[in-house]
Amino acid sequence: MAIINKTIANKALELAEAKMLALLHIATEKGGFDKLSSKQTEALEKYTQIVKTYEDATFTIPMPQTV
Repeated sequence: MAIINKTIANKALELAEAKMLALLHIATEKGGFDKLSSKQTEALEKYTQIVKTYEDATFTIPMPQTV
């Protein structure tokens, strides 16, 4: 069952990341985030938050040791 949940999570992440990148591409082509429609801006925030949440839970960067 854990494999199924992990597969579903990975597919959801891939979809969110692809949509986020597509919206970033649109913003770049139009000349900035302010050129996105309100619907596009909301979608970008949603997909960015999904990717950020996944990355925060999955990837940790240890604090450097001081000498």
